[in-house]
Parts: sequence; structure tokens; C-alpha cells
Amino acid sequence: MTVSALGPELAAIAVSGRADAADDALALIADAYFLQTAGLWTLGLALLHYRAGFGISDERPIPEELWGPDLARAIADREAVRVDTPPAAWRHAERAHLIVPVVQGTSTRGVLIASSDAPDLPEDLIELAHGLAPLLEFTEGSPRRIADDLERDIGASLWAGLLAVQDADDPSAKRAAGALRAALADLRGMVTTLRHGLPHVTTLAEAVTRYGEAYGLAIEHDDFPGEDALPATDRSALIAVVREALANAAVHGRARRARIQAGRTDDGLLLLIVEDDGQGAEQEDIDRARIRGGLGLAAIEGHAVARGGTLSLSRSELGGLRVEVAIPAM
Repeated sequence: MTVSALGPELAAIAVSGRADAADDALALIADAYFLQTAGLWTLGLALLHYRAGFGISDERPIPEELWGPDLARAIADREAVRVDTPPAAWRHAERAHLIVPVVQGTSTRGVLIASSDAPDLPEDLIELAHGLAPLLEFTEGSPRRIADDLERDIGASLWAGLLAVQDADDPSAKRAAGALRAALADLRGMVTTLRHGLPHVTTLAEAVTRYGEAYGLAIEHDDFPGEDALPATDRSALIAVVREALANAAVHGRARRARIQAGRTDDGLLLLIVEDDGQGAEQEDIDRARIRGGLGLAAIEGHAVARGGTLSLSRSELGGLRVEVAIPAM
């Protein structure tokens, strides 16, 4: 099959937007060029990361130190390379491989890596590979696909790490578990923002509006005087606490109303208090939640501990839970 015959069909698949488009495109190329395996990898963050293909049984990225000179040269020079002796870390390293950069304009979007018994590199395969570029555009242009990748790849890794340490008794493991829960909470918020096309929350007032509406809560607050003077890192930490505290109030406490105050203690600590009118929780439930991650409280504590701060929980005057977080200002 020639480029003129295969090209239009490949182009139609590449711009279709279907979830399985990359697999279909690679299957078409592999069948035309008698490739044993074929994988499409996207280039970013100094990694080649697996996108789609067959004959590859995992989705791990290829760290730069494992690329090998041939792979690095193909990417840098935007030239196709035949590798007779691939690095041992590659799957099917006993076979010769073809590395074909996927170029769009002046940018290398990724590479097609395939194994083949063909003695020569097909010239028209290089031209066809450029038609795969639309399949890699989602790394920069589709927030929903980025969200899917974050949840699948980063989320799975964070969960695996949390499961490995959450039952340990030593203090370092407890700190690690708290940090992982906080990271998972942040990831969940980021994924939600990307999937729904929401603007990034940059202020406490925006956070109150966004999450209050999301959880159906009527919220009183003091307009957060002095927030403009806070460094971005401090503001982000408080926003994360607001997000998790309101989610906890609505989902677990079944609250309808909340009150939020922010300020500084006499010792200069940043102080955030979130109260709700929900059903609250018994002390035994609170203690269990802080250990196991329930009620959203472990994520809040993870944020506080990661910043060298503290979390205090008590009964609110509104009838539900009172969450008080104090963290050192950066």
C-alpha cells in the first residue's frame, strides 16, 4: 500500500477524536509495513511516554537515561533511525527497531517505535508518521485527556504509595501518608477542573464560590481581608483546605450552611476556620478518619502537616464540625 493510498485513511483516523484512534492508526501502519510491534510515544517533561500500540505490555515512560544515542538522535535531528541493537531496557530488544519522529511544523511531538525484520527503513513510513501528529496534540490541547492521564498514571502511583505506608506505625510513614493524601486531594481537584473546563481558582473568595455552589452550601465569610498580601503558596494551601473542608461538610456531614474565617494568630501563623451545620462526627469517627483517610479530614491534615502546621477538630457553634488549620506563613 502506497502513501497516496494509506495517507488519507490514516489522516481521517488521526483527526477522528476517537479514544481508540491511535491503536487503529498503528494497526494500519503495522499491517502495511509488516511490523511485529508498534508503539506511539509522546514527548514531554524529558520523557517519552507510551500513548498507544500493540506488543507493549506496560505504559511506563522511557526515562532519558534509557533512550540510548539512536533514540536521542532521532528526536534531536528529526530523522528516522534504524536500530539494530536496541538498549537492553527496551522490550523486544533482540529485534531491530525503527524510530520515526512524529514531526508537526518545526516541533517533534513524539516518536513511532516499531520492531521489524525489514533490512531497510521504508522512506514513505517517515512521511506517514507525520500524519500521526494529531494523535499527540491532546498533550497540549485537550484538558479532558490530560485529566484522564493524570488520574490514571499519577493517581494510580499515589494510591500505590499510600497503600504501602498508611498502616505503618512509625512517624515518618505517617507523615508520608499524610502528604500522599494531600497530593491525592490536590490531584482530584485538578482533574475536576480540567474535565469540566473550569477556570483555575486563585483566591479564597473564588474557592468559596466554586465549592459552595458545587456542594450546595450557603456560606458566610469575612471577605478574607489581607488575602492579597499572601504569597501564592500560602494562598494555594488555604484554598486546598477550603475545598476539602467544604466537601467533607457536604458529603459526610450533610451540611447546608458553612462559615469560613481566615486570619493570623498572635504567633504569625496563618489560620483558617471552617464550620458547618451538619451532623458532625463522634470523636471516635474523627480519630479513625484522620488515620484512614475518611471524611476528607486526612487530606486536610496532610496539607497542614506538609507545611509544618496543625489541624484541630471540634464541635461547631453551628452544630456540625469545626475545622481549624494553622500553618506557618512562607
